Amino acid sequence: MTMKNLIRHPLLRNALIALMLILSCNKVILPALGLTITGMTIQQGAITTPTLSGFALSSSSVVYGTSAPTITAPTSPSSGAITYTSSNTAVATVSGSTITLVGVGTASITATQAASGGYSSATAAVNLTVSSATPTLSGFALSANSVNFGGTAPTITAPTSPSSGAITYSSSNESVVAISGHTVVIVGIGSASIIATQAASGNYGSATATTTLTVTNTAPTLSGFALSANSITYGSAAPTITAPTSPSSGAITYSSNNTSVATISGSTITIVGSGSAIITATQAASGGYSSANVSVGLTVIPTGVISFATPGSASVNITGALSNPATSTLAGGSYGAITYASSNTAIATVNSSGVVQGIGIGTATITATQAAVSGFNAQAAQTYLLTVNLITPVLSGFALSSTSLADDLPAPTITPPTSVSTGAITYSSSDTTIATISGSTITIVGGFNDGTVIITANQAASGNYASTSVSISLTITAPMCNGNGTPVLGVGGTYTCSCNAPFSGATCYQSPQNQPPISSASLERKTLIPMLLASLRAGRL
Repeated sequence: MTMKNLIRHPLLRNALIALMLILSCNKVILPALGLTITGMTIQQGAITTPTLSGFALSSSSVVYGTSAPTITAPTSPSSGAITYTSSNTAVATVSGSTITLVGVGTASITATQAASGGYSSATAAVNLTVSSATPTLSGFALSANSVNFGGTAPTITAPTSPSSGAITYSSSNESVVAISGHTVVIVGIGSASIIATQAASGNYGSATATTTLTVTNTAPTLSGFALSANSITYGSAAPTITAPTSPSSGAITYSSNNTSVATISGSTITIVGSGSAIITATQAASGGYSSANVSVGLTVIPTGVISFATPGSASVNITGALSNPATSTLAGGSYGAITYASSNTAIATVNSSGVVQGIGIGTATITATQAAVSGFNAQAAQTYLLTVNLITPVLSGFALSSTSLADDLPAPTITPPTSVSTGAITYSSSDTTIATISGSTITIVGGFNDGTVIITANQAASGNYASTSVSISLTITAPMCNGNGTPVLGVGGTYTCSCNAPFSGATCYQSPQNQPPISSASLERKTLIPMLLASLRAGRL
């Protein structure tokens, strides 16, 4: 630095002025420096003090432990170098233009611009306040936040902190929990906040952390609670309750969460509908025991009602088929399908649609079963008795050559019936005193035994065909004489009418008027005893 620049320095200039005062001279000539100091005036070229504008910090108040503020450099018309200093290096230091926080307090940060050219040096300052940091207490906890009264008290896990301040513990409710040092003491039932407090230290303020402890009555264990059945079908007997055992003497009550399925009165369950319900046993608090409950599930499965189109019983001919399907009141959707079975497939079989097929003669039980589907329906079944019969053949074309004639005329001939069966055909008469049959030949008995007789063709059972019959009525009429002795019936027969005298042996006899006589020719074919018997039966004697 030249002497001229030195003399321009404020400190040196002030020193020269002080020297002049001491020497009591009013004039100092410094030819080498080109200066003349007269009295209190230093004559030199003009010098200006620059104004430092805009000098600032990004924040004038910060918390210890956070980021230090940054410097906004001042602007100046001078080109002199700018440096920064801290008035309290215990609070903050400055290196170059970077501030470093050191501690809590206040410091003045000064920007100084050196003299340059026609500008003297200049300064500008801002204040920085660093406040205490609040430490974070981490990891503060209890080994358990809920304990039973009389049980083991939880232990404290001390918090960690960047501060070295002493930590103490307290309780918000000492009627529940007391703290001795860092030991928890259970006092009563309820809840309390456990507070860890750290004292201020160094650059850190005080701080707290809190956790909660609840002290409860001891919950009793309800053991052995059960239902006699957890799944039943609707319509069956309701399950019974096995009461739980407990160390508590509290009263036990029962409830259902779905009263559309099951209701409970006292300890008796009543089934109302199908579905699911939770049956709960609740024991009231008593003494040192809190209330407690235990639950079991109950499922009521619906059962469909199955019915057949033809219920009870049905019949079918052998080799024939019969459709008799079953339906259920629980049909479609997820409900079980219906299947069929025969108790004797040698008698009848049944397919998946309920159509039965006759196989052999006899009876079989046909069962329709609806399969159970878990959660939807229980298994259900219904039966009917099926009888498989022989086929009854139809006897067609059975006829007599005549179905009404007098007993003195030739007997009618039989036209035998036709049939799909190969069974033997025989014939019978319903009254052999009027007509008899031998093989397929009819014989009229005669002798005044007039009337109607049933002629029947009977076919015996054969193979798959049952026995059957068909009948025709045959009317036999004896000849009659009118009042003048002329035959009315039996024209062309062998009777004569000579009934004008009482019975006189072998030629004629008298009975009520117009009764048939016996001619000489007839008398030749018959004995007297049959005629007498016939007359007795007819009430003529």
